[in-house]
Amino acid sequence: MTRADHPSGSDRIFEALGKLDPGGKCEIVVNLQGDFPTILPENISSVLEPLADPAVDIATLAPKSIPRKRA
Repeated sequence: MTRADHPSGSDRIFEALGKLDPGGKCEIVVNLQGDFPTILPENISSVLEPLADPAVDIATLAPKSIPRKRA
């Protein structure tokens, strides 16, 4: 468990990672939020692909935008 006073999920992950990997050996952290329980494993895997490029530090999975109908 992490502290309750974190301003963001990223802060919570940073604390947890410090406890789980104090030596800093972990190279990739996947921040998977619990508010999208139907996410497919292949979607999670796809966000790792850009990280194979040493110039890439972060990747974010996002939906394609859907055009809205105008009223």
